[in-house]
Amino acid sequence: MREELFIESIEAIKKQYTHDKKCSEAFSIILPNDHISFYDNNILMDQLIKVLSEMVGDKEDWIDYYIYELDFGKNYKDYKVVFDNKEYFIKTPKDLYNLIKM
Repeated sequence: MREELFIESIEAIKKQYTHDKKCSEAFSIILPNDHISFYDNNILMDQLIKVLSEMVGDKEDWIDYYIYELDFGKNYKDYKVVFDNKEYFIKTPKDLYNLIKM
């Protein structure tokens, strides 16, 4: 998979994730007691991440780590990856791509 397409895909996932979060927050305000018809896009998002992982060869689940643990790189200062006594911080989709391709 080309690096540009990978970065574009991660940015699209982030955009959708942010949109879904806003929708979920809005529904909780306008329908505070509705626990049945909640907005959930996780099935599609999980499958997209799975396909992306397969295409780029992410055998260590770095994409999940970047999205969920690092909050799309926002928390990069709190977590580091160490390979061959070198520290790596994953703060951008490009950093993520480079880590996966090591």
